[in-house]
Amino acid sequence: MTKTQSLLNAAKLANEWEKVYAANRRPQFSFFMTMEREAEKMTRHYARSDISTWNDSAGNSISARVGDYHIVSYWDGEDILFIYQCEPDDEVSEVIGHDPLFSVAL
Repeated sequence: MTKTQSLLNAAKLANEWEKVYAANRRPQFSFFMTMEREAEKMTRHYARSDISTWNDSAGNSISARVGDYHIVSYWDGEDILFIYQCEPDDEVSEVIGHDPLFSVAL
């Protein structure tokens, strides 16, 4: 997969997550299940995909690798979507927390 295709996949998933967020102004447990379903739908045909959710005292997060070179993440602590650039061998947990390629407050 090319870097451009990977970035396009990231933009598509970020857009879908933004739509889910807009439809659920008060996120609840089912909100994250919906976000995960959208990620699964978008990544089911990718050779490299990984979806993970976690929570801590700062809030809940969901992240999805959408190709070899990009990861999309949402954090409900401040309702922010991130797109991170990565390398094919990077683990999602290694990339999250570094400077994002793109971020937007919802």
